[in-house]
Amino acid sequence: MLMEVLAPYANLASLALRLSLAIILIRHGWPKLFGLNPGLKGFASWLGSLGFPLSMFWAIIVALLEVFGGAALALGFLTQWVALFVVIEFAVIILAVKMKQKFSEKEFDLIIFAAALALVILGGGSISLDSLLF
Repeated sequence: MLMEVLAPYANLASLALRLSLAIILIRHGWPKLFGLNPGLKGFASWLGSLGFPLSMFWAIIVALLEVFGGAALALGFLTQWVALFVVIEFAVIILAVKMKQKFSEKEFDLIIFAAALALVILGGGSISLDSLLF
């Protein structure tokens, strides 16, 4: 019964996931890419302190993914590809960066991982550039 009522609005689920994930990614990526604190140098230094090799390379990749990937998700452009890269990023965060932390310190990352994974599976929906272009 409830599914019949909500079925016409199913594409809004992808839109809601895309927009909420985009806001979070851009908000967290902007200071990495354009900010002074931490900025790319500070972020790369932090990655290096965790033992990541080529820390500046990975800092640039993560910052670009979060800012421009977030913008792409907001528009629904290359949704599944961008979401796949976000899944990979957050798998690394959960399994490598925050592995020894308490569950309560990983919850936000798990939600981002799950939302991105849902977008890999669902795609951008009908309210997206993907639906217009591909």
